[in-house]
Amino acid sequence: MRRVADYVLDAEKQARTVDVEVEFLDPDDIRDLLAGYSADVEIILDVRKDTLRVPSEALVEGNRVFVFDAGQHRLEQREVKTGVANWDHTEILGGLSQGDLHIDDGDYVSVMGPSGSGKSTLLNVLGLLDRPTRGEYRIDGQPTTDLGEEQRAALRRDHIGFVFQAFHLVPRLSAAENIALPMVLAGIAPAERERRVDEGPASLDLSNRAHHRPGQLSGGQRQRVAIGRAIVMRPGLLLADEPTGNLDQHSGQEVIALLEQLNGEGITLVVVTHDAAIGRRARRRIHMLDEHIHRDEPDHAPA
Repeated sequence: MRRVADYVLDAEKQARTVDVEVEFLDPDDIRDLLAGYSADVEIILDVRKDTLRVPSEALVEGNRVFVFDAGQHRLEQREVKTGVANWDHTEILGGLSQGDLHIDDGDYVSVMGPSGSGKSTLLNVLGLLDRPTRGEYRIDGQPTTDLGEEQRAALRRDHIGFVFQAFHLVPRLSAAENIALPMVLAGIAPAERERRVDEGPASLDLSNRAHHRPGQLSGGQRQRVAIGRAIVMRPGLLLADEPTGNLDQHSGQEVIALLEQLNGEGITLVVVTHDAAIGRRARRRIHMLDEHIHRDEPDHAPA
Protein backbone atom coordinates (compact mmCIF):
# COMPACT_ATOMS: atom_id res chain seq x y z
CA MET A 1 0.00 0.00 0.00
CA ARG A 2 1.30 3.45 -0.78
CA ARG A 3 -0.09 6.91 -0.26
CA VAL A 4 -0.76 8.66 -3.58
CA ALA A 5 -2.31 11.90 -2.33
CA ASP A 6 -1.58 14.26 0.52
CA TYR A 7 -3.85 13.99 3.51
CA VAL A 8 -6.40 16.73 4.09
CA LEU A 9 -7.24 18.40 7.40
CA ASP A 10 -10.44 20.39 7.71
CA ALA A 11 -10.62 23.61 9.70
CA GLU A 12 -11.48 21.77 12.91
CA LYS A 13 -8.84 19.11 12.20
CA GLN A 14 -11.47 16.40 12.51
CA ALA A 15 -11.69 14.85 9.07
CA ARG A 16 -8.61 13.08 7.81
CA THR A 17 -8.77 11.60 4.31
CA VAL A 18 -6.24 10.01 2.04
CA ASP A 19 -6.34 8.27 -1.33
CA VAL A 20 -4.38 5.04 -1.43
CA GLU A 21 -3.61 2.25 -3.84
CA VAL A 22 -3.98 -1.24 -2.40
CA GLU A 23 -2.31 -4.31 -3.83
CA PHE A 24 -3.50 -7.76 -2.72
CA LEU A 25 -0.88 -10.42 -3.01
CA ASP A 26 -3.32 -13.28 -2.45
CA PRO A 27 -6.29 -13.43 -4.90
CA ASP A 28 -8.39 -15.07 -2.17
CA ASP A 29 -8.28 -11.77 -0.26
CA ILE A 30 -10.44 -10.01 -2.86
CA ARG A 31 -12.90 -12.85 -3.58
CA ASP A 32 -15.70 -11.26 -1.55
CA LEU A 33 -15.02 -7.61 -2.48
CA LEU A 34 -17.43 -5.80 -4.79
CA ALA A 35 -17.30 -2.33 -6.31
CA GLY A 36 -18.53 0.30 -3.87
CA TYR A 37 -17.52 -1.58 -0.77
CA SER A 38 -15.82 0.41 1.98
CA ALA A 39 -13.44 -0.77 4.64
CA ASP A 40 -11.59 0.41 7.70
CA VAL A 41 -7.87 0.27 6.98
CA GLU A 42 -5.10 0.38 9.54
CA ILE A 43 -1.91 1.87 8.09
CA ILE A 44 1.24 0.77 9.86
CA LEU A 45 4.43 2.61 8.95
CA ASP A 46 7.98 1.57 9.57
CA VAL A 47 10.01 4.20 11.40
CA ARG A 48 13.74 4.66 10.92
CA LYS A 49 15.93 4.55 14.00
CA ASP A 50 17.80 7.70 15.04
CA THR A 51 15.56 9.87 12.88
CA LEU A 52 13.79 12.98 14.13
CA ARG A 53 9.98 12.76 14.08
CA VAL A 54 7.85 15.88 14.42
CA PRO A 55 4.07 16.32 14.63
CA SER A 56 2.73 16.26 11.07
CA GLU A 57 0.73 19.41 11.81
CA ALA A 58 4.03 21.28 12.32
CA LEU A 59 4.71 21.12 8.58
CA VAL A 60 3.41 24.00 6.49
CA GLU A 61 3.02 24.24 2.73
CA GLY A 62 6.09 23.19 0.79
CA ASN A 63 7.46 20.87 3.50
CA ARG A 64 8.60 23.79 5.64
CA VAL A 65 8.90 23.97 9.40
CA PHE A 66 9.60 26.77 11.83
CA VAL A 67 13.04 26.50 13.46
CA PHE A 68 14.44 28.67 16.23
CA ASP A 69 17.82 30.08 15.22
CA ALA A 70 19.65 30.46 18.52
CA GLY A 71 22.44 32.51 16.93
CA GLN A 72 20.03 35.11 15.53
CA HIS A 73 17.46 34.69 18.37
CA ARG A 74 14.56 34.35 15.98
CA LEU A 75 12.20 31.89 14.34
CA GLU A 76 12.65 31.18 10.65
CA GLN A 77 11.11 28.79 8.14
CA ARG A 78 13.29 26.11 6.58
CA GLU A 79 12.45 23.65 3.85
CA VAL A 80 13.12 20.10 5.01
CA LYS A 81 13.40 16.67 3.44
CA THR A 82 10.72 14.37 4.79
CA GLY A 83 10.46 10.61 5.07
CA VAL A 84 7.66 8.37 6.26
CA ALA A 85 4.58 10.26 7.45
CA ASN A 86 1.24 9.48 9.04
CA TRP A 87 -1.46 11.58 10.65
CA ASP A 88 0.51 12.04 13.84
CA HIS A 89 4.18 12.30 12.95
CA THR A 90 6.49 12.96 10.01
CA GLU A 91 10.12 11.95 9.73
CA ILE A 92 12.61 14.76 9.06
CA LEU A 93 15.55 13.42 7.05
CA GLY A 94 17.40 16.65 6.38
CA GLY A 95 17.32 20.41 6.08
CA LEU A 96 16.94 21.37 9.73
CA SER A 97 20.59 22.14 10.23
CA GLN A 98 21.75 25.15 8.28
CA GLY A 99 25.38 25.37 7.27
CA ASP A 100 26.71 28.66 8.61
CA LEU A 101 29.75 30.17 6.94
CA HIS A 102 31.57 33.01 8.66
CA ILE A 103 34.53 34.69 6.96
CA ASP A 104 36.57 37.08 9.10
CA ASP A 105 38.24 40.24 7.88
CA GLY A 106 41.61 39.41 6.36
CA ASP A 107 40.83 35.71 5.84
CA TYR A 108 42.42 33.80 2.97
CA VAL A 109 39.92 31.15 1.87
CA SER A 110 39.99 28.69 -1.01
CA VAL A 111 36.80 27.03 -2.26
CA MET A 112 37.27 23.66 -3.96
CA GLY A 113 35.08 20.86 -5.26
CA PRO A 114 34.04 19.04 -8.44
CA SER A 115 32.15 20.74 -11.25
CA GLY A 116 28.54 21.40 -10.26
CA SER A 117 29.30 21.23 -6.53
CA GLY A 118 28.19 24.82 -5.91
CA LYS A 119 31.50 26.72 -5.88
CA SER A 120 30.43 29.42 -8.33
CA THR A 121 26.99 29.63 -6.72
CA LEU A 122 28.63 30.31 -3.35
CA LEU A 123 30.84 32.97 -4.92
CA ASN A 124 27.81 34.59 -6.62
CA VAL A 125 25.99 34.77 -3.28
CA LEU A 126 29.05 36.24 -1.55
CA GLY A 127 29.34 38.77 -4.38
CA LEU A 128 25.65 39.76 -4.20
CA LEU A 129 25.10 38.53 -7.75
CA ASP A 130 22.60 35.89 -6.57
CA ARG A 131 20.24 35.78 -3.61
CA PRO A 132 20.27 32.76 -1.28
CA THR A 133 17.15 30.59 -1.56
CA ARG A 134 17.05 30.42 2.23
CA GLY A 135 18.99 31.76 5.15
CA GLU A 136 20.64 35.16 5.31
CA TYR A 137 23.84 36.78 4.09
CA ARG A 138 25.39 39.64 6.06
CA ILE A 139 28.31 41.90 5.16
CA ASP A 140 29.90 43.63 8.14
CA GLY A 141 26.77 42.69 10.10
CA GLN A 142 24.41 44.27 7.54
CA PRO A 143 21.64 41.97 6.25
CA THR A 144 21.62 41.89 2.45
CA THR A 145 18.92 39.42 1.49
CA ASP A 146 16.07 41.94 1.36
CA LEU A 147 18.02 44.81 -0.20
CA GLY A 148 16.82 46.22 -3.50
CA GLU A 149 18.92 45.90 -6.64
CA GLU A 150 20.26 49.45 -6.42
CA GLN A 151 21.29 48.94 -2.80
CA ARG A 152 22.98 45.64 -3.66
CA ALA A 153 24.81 47.26 -6.58
CA ALA A 154 26.07 50.05 -4.31
CA LEU A 155 27.26 47.50 -1.75
CA ARG A 156 29.07 45.54 -4.46
CA ARG A 157 30.70 48.71 -5.77
CA ASP A 158 31.97 49.86 -2.39
CA HIS A 159 32.86 46.60 -0.66
CA ILE A 160 33.52 43.79 -3.17
CA GLY A 161 36.05 43.26 -5.95
CA PHE A 162 35.80 40.52 -8.60
CA VAL A 163 38.50 38.70 -10.56
CA PHE A 164 37.30 36.30 -13.27
CA GLN A 165 38.95 33.52 -15.21
CA ALA A 166 38.11 35.19 -18.54
CA PHE A 167 39.32 38.67 -17.39
CA HIS A 168 36.20 40.47 -18.77
CA LEU A 169 38.13 43.57 -19.84
CA VAL A 170 36.63 46.12 -22.25
CA PRO A 171 38.54 45.57 -25.53
CA ARG A 172 38.39 49.20 -26.73
CA LEU A 173 39.75 50.62 -23.46
CA SER A 174 43.39 50.78 -22.47
CA ALA A 175 44.74 49.00 -19.40
CA ALA A 176 44.58 52.23 -17.38
CA GLU A 177 41.04 52.96 -18.59
CA ASN A 178 39.90 49.45 -17.67
CA ILE A 179 41.31 49.87 -14.18
CA ALA A 180 39.58 53.25 -13.83
CA LEU A 181 36.20 52.01 -15.12
CA PRO A 182 34.61 51.29 -11.69
CA MET A 183 35.49 54.82 -10.60
CA VAL A 184 33.83 56.24 -13.71
CA LEU A 185 30.66 54.32 -12.89
CA ALA A 186 30.88 55.53 -9.27
CA GLY A 187 31.11 59.18 -10.38
CA ILE A 188 34.60 59.80 -9.00
CA ALA A 189 36.26 62.93 -10.39
CA PRO A 190 38.79 62.44 -13.24
CA ALA A 191 41.72 63.84 -11.23
CA GLU A 192 41.09 61.35 -8.41
CA ARG A 193 40.69 58.52 -10.91
CA GLU A 194 44.04 59.34 -12.50
CA ARG A 195 45.73 59.57 -9.09
CA ARG A 196 44.44 56.18 -7.96
CA VAL A 197 45.49 54.47 -11.18
CA ASP A 198 48.97 56.04 -11.02
CA GLU A 199 49.34 55.07 -7.35
CA GLY A 200 48.17 51.50 -7.87
CA PRO A 201 50.28 48.63 -6.47
CA ALA A 202 53.73 48.50 -8.07
CA SER A 203 53.31 44.72 -8.16
CA LEU A 204 50.77 45.16 -10.97
CA ASP A 205 53.85 45.92 -13.10
CA LEU A 206 51.86 47.70 -15.80
CA SER A 207 53.74 50.99 -16.04
CA ASN A 208 54.92 50.22 -19.58
CA ARG A 209 51.55 48.80 -20.64
CA ALA A 210 49.13 51.35 -19.20
CA HIS A 211 48.06 52.61 -22.63
CA HIS A 212 47.91 49.20 -24.31
CA ARG A 213 44.56 47.60 -25.05
CA PRO A 214 43.76 44.08 -23.81
CA GLY A 215 44.48 42.52 -27.19
CA GLN A 216 48.05 43.83 -26.94
CA LEU A 217 48.66 42.24 -23.53
CA SER A 218 49.63 38.73 -22.44
CA GLY A 219 47.24 36.63 -20.36
CA GLY A 220 49.14 37.38 -17.17
CA GLN A 221 49.12 41.11 -17.92
CA ARG A 222 45.40 41.07 -18.62
CA GLN A 223 44.73 39.33 -15.33
CA ARG A 224 46.84 41.94 -13.49
CA VAL A 225 44.74 44.65 -15.14
CA ALA A 226 41.63 42.80 -13.95
CA ILE A 227 43.04 42.68 -10.42
CA GLY A 228 43.85 46.40 -10.58
CA ARG A 229 40.26 47.09 -11.63
CA ALA A 230 38.96 44.87 -8.81
CA ILE A 231 40.84 46.72 -6.07
CA VAL A 232 40.71 50.31 -7.33
CA MET A 233 37.58 51.00 -5.24
CA ARG A 234 39.46 49.70 -2.19
CA PRO A 235 37.09 46.84 -1.35
CA GLY A 236 37.36 44.81 1.81
CA LEU A 237 36.48 41.56 0.02
CA LEU A 238 38.13 40.21 -3.13
CA LEU A 239 36.46 37.26 -4.90
CA ALA A 240 38.57 35.38 -7.46
CA ASP A 241 36.86 32.77 -9.65
CA GLU A 242 39.49 30.46 -11.20
CA PRO A 243 41.92 33.40 -11.55
CA THR A 244 44.67 31.21 -13.09
CA GLY A 245 42.42 29.07 -15.28
CA ASN A 246 43.47 30.76 -18.54
CA LEU A 247 47.13 31.26 -17.65
CA ASP A 248 50.34 29.28 -18.06
CA GLN A 249 51.98 28.03 -14.89
CA HIS A 250 54.46 30.90 -14.57
CA SER A 251 51.83 33.61 -15.09
CA GLY A 252 49.48 31.78 -12.75
CA GLN A 253 52.07 31.76 -9.98
CA GLU A 254 52.62 35.50 -10.45
CA VAL A 255 48.88 36.19 -10.21
CA ILE A 256 48.48 34.07 -7.07
CA ALA A 257 51.49 35.83 -5.51
CA LEU A 258 49.86 39.20 -6.26
CA LEU A 259 46.55 38.11 -4.73
CA GLU A 260 48.35 36.83 -1.64
CA GLN A 261 50.23 40.12 -1.34
CA LEU A 262 46.91 41.99 -1.36
CA ASN A 263 45.61 39.61 1.30
CA GLY A 264 48.72 40.34 3.36
CA GLU A 265 47.82 44.03 3.14
CA GLY A 266 44.41 43.33 4.72
CA ILE A 267 42.01 42.43 1.90
CA THR A 268 39.82 39.39 2.59
CA LEU A 269 40.52 36.92 -0.22
CA VAL A 270 38.23 34.11 -1.44
CA VAL A 271 39.58 32.01 -4.32
CA VAL A 272 37.54 29.39 -6.19
CA THR A 273 39.83 26.87 -7.85
CA HIS A 274 40.03 23.39 -9.34
CA ASP A 275 43.78 23.39 -8.71
CA ALA A 276 44.48 21.55 -5.46
CA ALA A 277 47.97 23.06 -5.23
CA ILE A 278 46.53 26.57 -5.30
CA GLY A 279 43.77 25.59 -2.87
CA ARG A 280 46.32 24.29 -0.37
CA ARG A 281 48.01 27.70 -0.24
CA ALA A 282 45.03 29.22 1.56
CA ARG A 283 44.91 29.39 5.34
CA ARG A 284 41.39 28.01 5.20
CA ARG A 285 39.97 25.49 2.72
CA ILE A 286 36.29 24.92 2.03
CA HIS A 287 35.32 21.78 0.12
CA MET A 288 31.96 21.81 -1.67
CA LEU A 289 29.90 18.73 -2.58
CA ASP A 290 26.35 18.57 -3.94
CA GLU A 291 25.85 22.32 -3.35
CA HIS A 292 26.74 22.02 0.34
CA ILE A 293 29.83 22.73 2.40
CA HIS A 294 31.21 19.23 2.76
CA ARG A 295 34.32 20.11 4.75
CA ASP A 296 35.80 23.28 6.24
CA GLU A 297 39.47 23.16 7.13
CA PRO A 298 40.52 26.34 8.98
CA ASP A 299 43.80 27.66 10.27
CA HIS A 300 46.21 26.27 7.70
CA ALA A 301 49.37 28.23 7.17
CA PRO A 302 50.04 29.26 3.56
CA ALA A 303 52.26 26.91 1.60
